[in-house]
Amino acid sequence: EEHEDETQAYMIYGAQTSDAERTCAERAAASNILAQAVNWTPPAEPTKLVASLPEEERDDLWDLLGLPDADDQEPVIPLPSRAVRLFEVNYAHRQVGSMFVSDLGAGGFSQKDLRFRGTYILDTGSTIIYVWLGNGPLIKEDIELVIRVAVRYSQVIPQMSEYNISTEIAKAIEGTVGGEGTAFKLRQVTRGTSRKAVKCPPLHVELVQAGKEPTHFKNCFFGWDVTPRAAARRTMGTPDKSYCRDFQPFLEAALDEPASDSEEVLRESRAAEEQEELAEKAAKDERRKKQKALGSSRLKGGGHGNEVKPTSRIEDQTHKGKRGSIHFDKAAICLKLNQEEGVKSVDESILEVRSGAMNWVCYSYKNKKRVGVPVVGQ
Repeated sequence: EEHEDETQAYMIYGAQTSDAERTCAERAAASNILAQAVNWTPPAEPTKLVASLPEEERDDLWDLLGLPDADDQEPVIPLPSRAVRLFEVNYAHRQVGSMFVSDLGAGGFSQKDLRFRGTYILDTGSTIIYVWLGNGPLIKEDIELVIRVAVRYSQVIPQMSEYNISTEIAKAIEGTVGGEGTAFKLRQVTRGTSRKAVKCPPLHVELVQAGKEPTHFKNCFFGWDVTPRAAARRTMGTPDKSYCRDFQPFLEAALDEPASDSEEVLRESRAAEEQEELAEKAAKDERRKKQKALGSSRLKGGGHGNEVKPTSRIEDQTHKGKRGSIHFDKAAICLKLNQEEGVKSVDESILEVRSGAMNWVCYSYKNKKRVGVPVVGQ
């Protein structure tokens, strides 16, 4: 608003803006960044900032901009004390061999990161852990899984390094500073850098339906489009779902579960896979035992009843195979499978064993065309 002697720039502060956001806005106005953006020549004198509008002008501006009244606004949450993170959770990831939780990183998210048929966990870095449910067809197992993971995640947040200080120091500082969520006047040294150690704020988990995201949720995404067209694009034109209402009792039940049992809750998602692995391992062990027993029986002299122990005859030149067979390290004679003249064939050796001329014969494979006969027995 321009006057004869000066120019006034009114600063409109939202009820949920932080001190850092207000300071940033004041600096932007004082540096005439806004004036350059609208191609306006600032006056020679510094811009005068007014923190609030007169009551009669504020009502007209509120109506013009379509802003809600203060009574309709959401409660203010504390500033983030840890990194903002986004996780995608579903059983589909597990089916392709990866974990059922996909970490999408810390910060820098956009609306495109939220899939229409996805289930996500958004850690705001403050007091709220959001469970975002897409508007597409969702299966019950995925919704229950993402709720359980969110509850468990909220239970392990206090153990993060941002809040990891010794109990003795925490008690000593609480006695002098006090108050929930109070920042301790303490700096921890980590890899040559220092940071403040803060107390973890009270946390709670909330369900969010696609198209009905609260302000705190949207503030964690870069350039969130609030236009009706963008909302329709997110919901793909489908009717509003009632996933949040339907699964609110399940969330309350999950929150009531003891923290000590939460590990068992997470293991339920992998119970089927673990049982299958155990069953498969048991089946392999059983097959291995049968093959080993079969290999041992073949070492007996056919029809003679005496078990052959070649290890006792040639000592350190043998080692056991995987299926109970005996392998010889060194072969004295090489037998060719092409049965050339003057070379004993494999068939001839087998006939000698069957006729009783030899009790047993051991072969050592050299390659696909040659075998060795290191030793025979009478």
